[in-house]
Amino acid sequence: ASSPAQRVRASLGSRLVAEFADVTPHVPRETVDAARAVAERQKVDVVVAMGGGSAIGVGKGVAFRDRPEAGPAPALIAIPTTYAGSEMTPVFGTTDRAQGRKSVRRDPAVLPKLAIYEPEVTLDLSAELTASTAMNALAHCVEACYARDVNPLVPPVALDGIRRIVRSLPLCITNGRNLDAREDLLTGAYLASPTPRWRCITASATCSAAARRSPTGSSTRSCCRTSCASTPMPLPMP
Repeated sequence: ASSPAQRVRASLGSRLVAEFADVTPHVPRETVDAARAVAERQKVDVVVAMGGGSAIGVGKGVAFRDRPEAGPAPALIAIPTTYAGSEMTPVFGTTDRAQGRKSVRRDPAVLPKLAIYEPEVTLDLSAELTASTAMNALAHCVEACYARDVNPLVPPVALDGIRRIVRSLPLCITNGRNLDAREDLLTGAYLASPTPRWRCITASATCSAAARRSPTGSSTRSCCRTSCASTPMPLPMP
């Protein structure tokens, strides 16, 4: 069977003009510079970032333009393979290894235009990375519940995320190839994405609407694997 990366390559076909695989944890500044140089040299219009938080962080770095002469920034599509949640936030950080310092930016321009959730790409994720990134998602859910300026629509979404993570994480640790548990955990991580000023269309709502429109009555899970890609929607603060 082909790997998820191979399937992405096949889907892009001749539209794929370059690849960058030198991603390391904590997104070193020089890694972002190298990836950005490739994108500028190839005049890339769209960046498809597939991987965990670091891979998507590099994609955000490429999508961020701090030099006007670099031209328009490419659009970013994220395909997360862990539960870190970077794909649904306008935040990215880079590390200056020489100075031992990490800087964090918040800019709507780095928010992926599209996030695609496919539980099958997480089936081979190690128990260690499953646990650590899922706990990160759980922390995001908890923070969304007690944030001082939280939108009242956010806590119910975050609580649903907590329920999903708590019930599915042990199952994924016990059997990493439990697709139902992987899907539930990925949905929980997705629901961890809302911040006080942003909320996403929930996967369950998207799938329910799609299932109602489908004449074949497709299942929620198959709908999630193909249709649950959404962009954040701004909500007014109370």
